[in-house]
Amino acid sequence: MKNNLTVNRNAGNITAILIAVLLLTTFSFTILGVTGCAPLPPLDDPQKQVTVTEDPNEPQISQAERDSIIGVRMSFGHERWKNKDFEMACHHFAVVAHYDKTHTKNIYPKWGNAYVERSMLDSAQYIFELGTKYFPDDEYLRTSLATMYRNAGQMDNAIGHQKEAVRIKSQNETYLRDLEAMYETIEDWDNAIDIYRKLSALLPDDQQVKQNLIALIKLHKDPTVYLQELRDAVVKFPDDPKRRMELVRVLLDQGEQVEALAQLDTYLKAVPNDAEAWRRIARIKSDQGDVDGSISALQKVVDIDPDATADMVVIGMEYLGKKQFVNARNWAQKALAKNGQLGSAWLLMGDIYYRGADDASGSTPKYDDKLVFAIALGLFQKAQSSSDSQIRSDADRMVRSVNNLVPTKEERFMRKGKDRPATDGYPWLNLGWPEVSYLDTFLAGLDK
Repeated sequence: MKNNLTVNRNAGNITAILIAVLLLTTFSFTILGVTGCAPLPPLDDPQKQVTVTEDPNEPQISQAERDSIIGVRMSFGHERWKNKDFEMACHHFAVVAHYDKTHTKNIYPKWGNAYVERSMLDSAQYIFELGTKYFPDDEYLRTSLATMYRNAGQMDNAIGHQKEAVRIKSQNETYLRDLEAMYETIEDWDNAIDIYRKLSALLPDDQQVKQNLIALIKLHKDPTVYLQELRDAVVKFPDDPKRRMELVRVLLDQGEQVEALAQLDTYLKAVPNDAEAWRRIARIKSDQGDVDGSISALQKVVDIDPDATADMVVIGMEYLGKKQFVNARNWAQKALAKNGQLGSAWLLMGDIYYRGADDASGSTPKYDDKLVFAIALGLFQKAQSSSDSQIRSDADRMVRSVNNLVPTKEERFMRKGKDRPATDGYPWLNLGWPEVSYLDTFLAGLDK
């Protein structure tokens, strides 16, 4: 063929067109050491390295002619790749690589992908590696190699390329997560934690990332190290409430309630309407035995969220702990006014009467006490219909307990005219409250 085609450097465009036509009509090349599209040798085999030495029999052509061939072949290669003709795409990209002596055409992502699609993974790996030599900032090449090496169990190489992908795009969540997973695979916990810290900074509202970070630190590092980092961050960014709240959360996990309370006081000056922050204060105050402080904090929650029925019930429980039965009932009623089916509120109502009767009766309940226990029984039975399984379980337990404390048929027979308890021992009890009328139903059952 060489004898039939004389390359004239002065022929310019005519020669370029002839060469392009020639190369477009034949696919028997010995290019890069590869015949046709056979698998390329692995990069790490020095005996099978692909060479790009000039063929002495190849016509010498000008750069303009070379550029013309490259342009045509790139166009054909991309078109073949797009149409999923991966074998022909390999041929065209190989021609481009042969003529692109200055390595300015980044054909390597699609070229390597074409080999992947043909299940020729050794060749794909070689092309990707070659591509990183000429285009080190191509993230696709880096992540493709990271995946291939990871699947082959070569974690050092996989991590090396994934780190390069993160270098190229440091804010890419997927790249960071994949790198963190690789570190976990080799149990490099320090680097895994470091990546989670970067993810936490990138995704400040992602609670799962924060929880995973805390879990890794607890398992593999001294939590005091992380605590100090959070303290330092709060000092460095005193006007960032999210950092301060993260410090509060970790302090509470470590039982550092005093410092957590101080941080919450500062936090709430910046974010006064954060209901969850007030709840945290309430829990700390309650643990410290400051019931009034707990109640005050929970009342802030209800001021912020008037539908916070669970917090209303907790306020009632705090009052009940102080034996302030009327206040406890008031908060239970507030919760029931919002949701008449709220099992926890009915359980609280029953507990008010149960504890009131237990407190007044001493070791031997009198008939009046048993009537109050009967009111508690009716309220616990209301709680048994709760949709909350834990509330139902607690209500069942209380019903079994109080059943032994209510009047018997014999006691009812002896006191036929006694339908309500005397209030001498129950100054807090108002016989006009609607729940007291349950006694009529209960006593009618004994009269049968």
